[in-house]
Amino acid sequence: QSVDRMVNDKLTSSSRAIDALRDQIAVLADEVRELNRSASSQERRVDVLCHDVDSRRGLIGNMETRILDQDNWRKGIGSEIGHLKQAVAQQQQDLTTKASLVELKAGFEST
Repeated sequence: QSVDRMVNDKLTSSSRAIDALRDQIAVLADEVRELNRSASSQERRVDVLCHDVDSRRGLIGNMETRILDQDNWRKGIGSEIGHLKQAVAQQQQDLTTKASLVELKAGFEST
């Protein structure tokens, strides 16, 4: 009878150990499912952030292009202003020359 009792005790002990292991496995399975959900959520968040980064890079690229275009436009305007100043200076010089010639002509005609 002592052998039967030892066997029964051993079976009971083993059964309890198996139940405890099953409980641990169930808890671990729940944790794995939660980690998978969390990982999926993190992956979606990473995708959203990557899309946001790409969008912002595009906006920065567009802004840089606009800045370069504006800079080129300003340089072009500056160049045109320089040419206009030269043309105005030349016209003023031509007008001064013509005025001097008119005065000379008037002086000769009056004599």
